[in-house]
Amino acid sequence: MGDRSAEMLNIMIAIIAVVALMALGFAVFTISKRMANNSQNDLVNQLSDISQSLYTDLDQQIITGARLKQVVKQASTTDCAILINTLALSGATVNIGSNAALKGSVNGTGEVVGSSEKLSASAEGKVKDPEASTNGQLMTDGLLSGSAPSKVPMVILENYNIRTSLNTPIENPVCVNYGSVLKNGILEVPKVDSIKPIMTYDGTAKKWKLNADIPGWGTSAEYNQTIIFKDGQFITKLEFATNSQTSRILRYDSTADFDKTGKTMSISDTQQYNSYILSNAGGEYVGLVFIQIRK
Repeated sequence: MGDRSAEMLNIMIAIIAVVALMALGFAVFTISKRMANNSQNDLVNQLSDISQSLYTDLDQQIITGARLKQVVKQASTTDCAILINTLALSGATVNIGSNAALKGSVNGTGEVVGSSEKLSASAEGKVKDPEASTNGQLMTDGLLSGSAPSKVPMVILENYNIRTSLNTPIENPVCVNYGSVLKNGILEVPKVDSIKPIMTYDGTAKKWKLNADIPGWGTSAEYNQTIIFKDGQFITKLEFATNSQTSRILRYDSTADFDKTGKTMSISDTQQYNSYILSNAGGEYVGLVFIQIRK
């Protein structure tokens, strides 16, 4: 009888040990899983903070051309529209930018509501001629040549007045849209990876021309609309342009001229730019806007 009791006791001890080991293993698994989830959440939060800092660090700042080129490289792996206006670009597009058709951005109480007018494509001959030539990759990409389409997306800013190097007032500055392409700079749904930009370069007349009337921010539009400056930032009502088959966001990354002196889109390290956040109508950050400072 004593042997059987001892045997039963040993069995009970073994069962208790197995249960204890199982409980310990489950506890270790639970703790490890919780730690892994927390680490993953921390990593996601860290990546989110890094992504947000790309924008918040450049909110209404003055930066150098060297910093701007770093930002373009930094944003090349994200869905981010980089809009750049150089003084050379303003001079080359003065016939577009000095066309002050977009008025009424501010109502009677001083609230910025956006223009209900359109920047007219038929205003050729009624505005100033370009003050600077267009050259470099921008000219090449902007030309319509036979079956080769123009591929440089450009957008027009509203409610942000600047002056050219020759002191000409620009009511509606033009920016080149690098990085992720916005619907603001194209005319219709793109077929695969091709786009129909709102502006193309006329190699014969040596100037840029609008390919359609451009609705002001105060109107409804699905494509080719201005971007407005409001409350210290730029706002777009439109989204990114996507490939009609794959839904992949289209991009324009021809930045070779940044480091070439004398080109329309050359950016020297010592130039200075005003930088602003670009948000969509829902308040989400979708890009950055850089305007060269005239000294």
